[in-house]
Amino acid sequence: MSAKKVIVVLTLLLASLTARGQLYLGGGIGIGSDYGNRGGIAFTFAPDISYRVSNNFLVGAQASYRTGYDRLAVTPYARWHILPLEGIMSIFVSASAPFEFYPDYTTLGVRLRPGIAIRVSQGVYMLVHIGSFGYSEVFQNGRHYGDWIAAIDGNNISVGFCVGL
Repeated sequence: MSAKKVIVVLTLLLASLTARGQLYLGGGIGIGSDYGNRGGIAFTFAPDISYRVSNNFLVGAQASYRTGYDRLAVTPYARWHILPLEGIMSIFVSASAPFEFYPDYTTLGVRLRPGIAIRVSQGVYMLVHIGSFGYSEVFQNGRHYGDWIAAIDGNNISVGFCVGL
């Protein structure tokens, strides 16, 4: 298939998704303490894209970078809005599988992150994630070990926005 045909097919696909308001672009920022002996503050920048499969279910992916750790992550996710409240706000749970790349090790995990989505205007939502629960496998210098995560602290709160196209 020629490049021209691929571009036409992708354009038609994107147009059909956006015509129904099913595609969302967004991102978030986070702020927390820089672990280790360095002290200070770490910031997270995390753009994402998602697709609304049904009224209460989205799938998407997020890329993020965290200062202080020099961490780069790619995170596919699924988000269930378990308690919609009259179109103004909803309580959700995101299930994700983050791949995190640090300067001297890599992690692969599964996580549940509860949160709240607040409708700001038509097609614009503010998302607040609170906490992180799951498991991570750490790969370092040819060795690996697992670590359970159960955290509700400043390092596991993030605020973001998404806009429906």
